[in-house]
Amino acid sequence: MTDELDQRYIRMVEALHRKTVKKELKWGHYSSKEDAYFVPFGSNFVVIGINYGAEGDEDVIITIRNSDQIVVDRFTDVGLSDYTPTIEGFQYYFSLMKDLHRMAARQSSGADGIIDDILNDLGA
Repeated sequence: MTDELDQRYIRMVEALHRKTVKKELKWGHYSSKEDAYFVPFGSNFVVIGINYGAEGDEDVIITIRNSDQIVVDRFTDVGLSDYTPTIEGFQYYFSLMKDLHRMAARQSSGADGIIDDILNDLGA
């Protein structure tokens, strides 16, 4: 990969994370993979998932798909391992992308809203 392309991936990951934290993106469950989530951008979309290696190691993968669901690009946290995130609290892109994946999963399932509703009902 070129440094210029890496920088574009970095900008994408950090923007996705910031906008997900602010609840500005609506993530959904991506049906072809159990542990993958997508967010649309016009007729294109971004998918985030986890690849599990034979020895139990994890790589976070982001796939960019066009309106025909054809993969037009993809990258993993491994490709960004020479860089440090600018988002406070994260030293590695693996941890930042893993956190993005976690937030996408919670948003997709509605977990936080359900917990808020239950807490509301409990008066807590």
